[in-house]
Amino acid sequence: MATILGPDGKPFSNKPPEIPGSFRFTRPSSRVSEGLEPERLAQILREAEEGDLTRQMELFEEIEEKDSFLSSQLQTRKNAALGLPWEVQPFDDSPTAKRLADEVNAWLTDIDIEGIMLDALDAIAKGVSVIGLAWKYQGEIYHLVEAEWIHPRDLKYDREKKDFLLRTDTGEQPIPYGAAIVHRYRAKSGSPVRAGLLRGLSWLYLFKNYSIKDWVSFLETFGRPMIIGKYDPSDAEGKRALMRAVLSIAAETYGVISRSTEIDIIEAQKQGSSDAYQRMVELCEREMSTAVLGTAMTSFSGEGGSNAMVSTLNDVRIDLLKADVKALAKTIRRDLFIPFVHFNFGNAELAPKYTALVTEPEDQQKAANTVKTLKEAGLRIPASWAYSKFGIPVPQEGEEVLGADPTPLAPGLRQPVRSASRIPRLASGDQASGFLNGQLYVDALEDGFRREGAGVLRDSLGMILDAVGLARDYDELRHLLAERFPGLDPTSFAGLLENALVLADLAGQAAVREDL
Repeated sequence: MATILGPDGKPFSNKPPEIPGSFRFTRPSSRVSEGLEPERLAQILREAEEGDLTRQMELFEEIEEKDSFLSSQLQTRKNAALGLPWEVQPFDDSPTAKRLADEVNAWLTDIDIEGIMLDALDAIAKGVSVIGLAWKYQGEIYHLVEAEWIHPRDLKYDREKKDFLLRTDTGEQPIPYGAAIVHRYRAKSGSPVRAGLLRGLSWLYLFKNYSIKDWVSFLETFGRPMIIGKYDPSDAEGKRALMRAVLSIAAETYGVISRSTEIDIIEAQKQGSSDAYQRMVELCEREMSTAVLGTAMTSFSGEGGSNAMVSTLNDVRIDLLKADVKALAKTIRRDLFIPFVHFNFGNAELAPKYTALVTEPEDQQKAANTVKTLKEAGLRIPASWAYSKFGIPVPQEGEEVLGADPTPLAPGLRQPVRSASRIPRLASGDQASGFLNGQLYVDALEDGFRREGAGVLRDSLGMILDAVGLARDYDELRHLLAERFPGLDPTSFAGLLENALVLADLAGQAAVREDL
């Protein structure tokens, strides 16, 4: 059985550490974001580089509270990882590893693992997140009785040891083994204090706030009408009454004046445009979205100075999600599973792994086209695989299905039969509908059109091909066809073509409505 050694080379104790005093160490916030200017922001970031994280971490927290857009983007990034199916897996195939995986899996039902993971993912914004752990011996086993997020302003980075220290009432101390979960995020290489996304986003936050303040000032100056009262210079009492009336109108939008007094309300004339401020805010938010989610928001559109956001990206780029999940799984095993197994079972090296399956969304249209191409090329594709691939249930006996020819045409090909105007659906609309349903219909429609068209032209096709071979250009072909088929009635074939186009158009419209 392997022994877990600490930084000093000595084995860790098989008992959990005492709760550090820092768990109860609280300080009032300095409200560092109030009146923030570029010079002071640069100073705050330099302090963090020297190891003092207090003001930087307070600023980061206040930014999340004040900027709702940025907060929502960070929350989207966290929820993308939390929303995946997580599972405990044995470290290897040994009976001991499987037993430990079962023990940990049962233990997770008694603790708030989702809350712990959410707090750990705070490192995405700040670069580091620490969750203090308190253990208690109950029922012949050490249980986790408290998991408390520690404000990162209570940390100090030791550049020599390249590690974070805990600032307590009694001083600074290393974080004991098993006393906390320490999750780090590296948005860039270099010092961990500069690794959080909010290091760069703090500048965008500052510029965005400047633009919003200027925008508000602009509206205050040019967005309200000017009220001007005119009085008789010889009438002092009238002047005072007029002043009271103007103030009353400005504050309450109504007032009372004498008949001999005149008040003009002059609409404000814009001496500039608010579009510049709006574009700056939108630019900052696009850059924020790019930094957090990996892809910029979709474009802003509008006209007449009134822009509106079309939509925002709600999904995290898949490579970022995979990196988040991989790093979080490693931290949970190292700082939570291993201490639990070590304190209770003594086989820490066989502590189970925590994994989440990240599946990339597949383009159903592309997959359907690929299957169609392979089928036309002669590849034999198992029907069971196709049903599973597209989530289509296997049809039961007597159940309505998409046939090979869903659009039978009436004799003479002049009008489709009545049932052909209905777009057939798959057996389960909630599993396969919209584009996939419509595409399958149109594919079958094409096959039926080919068969019916061949029947119409069967007797004349040879003569038409001979004329095509003899004609030197289109005009000569037209004359040859007119000579050889003087009594040809094209209405049958034209009706067939018209019916096929109408049905394909209706199928497309129905598919769009289903998708929407």
